[in-house]
Amino acid sequence: MNTDSALELLRRGRPLAVSLVPRNEGFLAWAGVYPLDPSKPSTAVVLRRLGATTVRSEQRVFRVRVIEVNESLLRSEACISEEDLHSREDRVVFGEEALMQELTRLGVPQDGLELPDKVNYPI
Repeated sequence: MNTDSALELLRRGRPLAVSLVPRNEGFLAWAGVYPLDPSKPSTAVVLRRLGATTVRSEQRVFRVRVIEVNESLLRSEACISEEDLHSREDRVVFGEEALMQELTRLGVPQDGLELPDKVNYPI
């Protein structure tokens, strides 16, 4: 999907994901981008847990996660939980420009972002 379409979906509150090359053999990897709503109390919890400060409600906020999951877990009938994720990165960014810069820094192809089910994002 092109970057403009991806940003439009994120503005509408839709999370996106992209498959990545895993660092560890026997694992699969993804990056997930989650738009966060600053007006929700749950966002404040996520921001505190990740060491970010509270933001103004007009500022767009995104959580970017890069995860790896053991391929054998994905092939089994087991449910994937947070404990099964090997998180390489988990960051909060403020604003669309900062999001694009962070994706570039992480080596995430911006034109590869898709709806999570299209890339078999496990969570």
